[in-house]
Amino acid sequence: MKRLKVLIALFVLVVVAFGQSVNVDRLERKAKRGNAEAQTELGSCYYAGIGVAQSYKAAAYWLEKAAVQGNPSAQHILGCMYFQGEGVAKDRAKAVEWCTKAAEQGHDQAQYVLGYWAYTGALGKKDYTTAAYWLHKSAEQGYAPAQYYYGQLYYWGNGVAKDRETVARWWRKAAEQGYADAQNDLGECYFYGDGVEENDAEAVAWWRKAGSQGHTKAIFHLGEAYEDGWGGLEKSFVKAMNCYMQAADKGSDIACLTVGGMFEYGENIKQNIGLAIKYYEMLLRLPDGAAETTPIFKEVGRNRLAAIYGLGKGDVKRDIPKAYELLKDHLDSDTEAQLILGESYYQEGTSEAYSQAVKYLERASKSNAKDTAGAACFSLSKCYRFGRGVPQDIAKADALQKEAMEKGWDEAKSLDDLLKGLR
Repeated sequence: MKRLKVLIALFVLVVVAFGQSVNVDRLERKAKRGNAEAQTELGSCYYAGIGVAQSYKAAAYWLEKAAVQGNPSAQHILGCMYFQGEGVAKDRAKAVEWCTKAAEQGHDQAQYVLGYWAYTGALGKKDYTTAAYWLHKSAEQGYAPAQYYYGQLYYWGNGVAKDRETVARWWRKAAEQGYADAQNDLGECYFYGDGVEENDAEAVAWWRKAGSQGHTKAIFHLGEAYEDGWGGLEKSFVKAMNCYMQAADKGSDIACLTVGGMFEYGENIKQNIGLAIKYYEMLLRLPDGAAETTPIFKEVGRNRLAAIYGLGKGDVKRDIPKAYELLKDHLDSDTEAQLILGESYYQEGTSEAYSQAVKYLERASKSNAKDTAGAACFSLSKCYRFGRGVPQDIAKADALQKEAMEKGWDEAKSLDDLLKGLR
């Protein structure tokens, strides 16, 4: 729960906004006399290590004293500490108990935390009704993260009816407070005309705001805007590429894939297989399950990288074992991976390699994806036509070639024209 931890830390810093100038001795004297506000501030100092050595245990001690006196800020922080097991044994029931006490007193961040836990299923299961209840209360008080996630509920129709105008309204409230996720998503609303009137210039304006805060998705969108000239921007591939590379360096999966593809295929830039490999490898190093990691993007990047090694693209020497290592865990389910490995073995051109090629091409030919199946059928047809890895069988070769053509594989049509000329 990285996001939650950051929010707690930020809140604590607000509580002790006077920073290093805090008079800890004075706070401690007041805290020992039972002053709940002083106990909360002292506990916050210990939590953040401001003016004292950082200690979650000491933080919990003082915060609990304030919490039992009803201080909502102390109750909120203590509840979050129980949730994360900081200075106390992890206890989700106590986490909810303390945060609920604070929330019922109108503490906007405690209300948000309860809503966020319910929204994400952090307590074991998702509860959108509870999420909507607490997020709405916090959002009405103007707390930007709550406004954003309350809008998310309306976007997906979770716990509330789908309503894109309501989505845009709440995201605007959060965006106007500088909440980067809301700024990016509001920009997408304007770009697609989703809940608001379509307006590319507004979209770009909100992406600029989010991008200035380092929001990777917004930076990527700005790259798209520069590449295609959206929102009145003058087309600039240089500026687009700078945005894509910046987003990639910040861990954007789609940016890594985009930049890698541009270097691999030489799209508006000199082909550079080495840099393509670099960005595909960056993509594969991104942690699974992270906010900026989408499984399909990693799958595409992995397959592209495997193809570079398996087919020996550019100045890269063919390395089938390396391609196999990249693909081996996905060969049972990914027909494109089967095709890549089959084509790699086919191009190796040895008797043993042809046998391996047939094995993988047979599997890929049954793909539901027409392009994958068409390419596999075409290569298989050549195996049977010329007796590569299988006994020569012209009738089967013709049937496979016909199947490849039916699936729209153009190379099969070209070969058919050639064969007709030879007959």
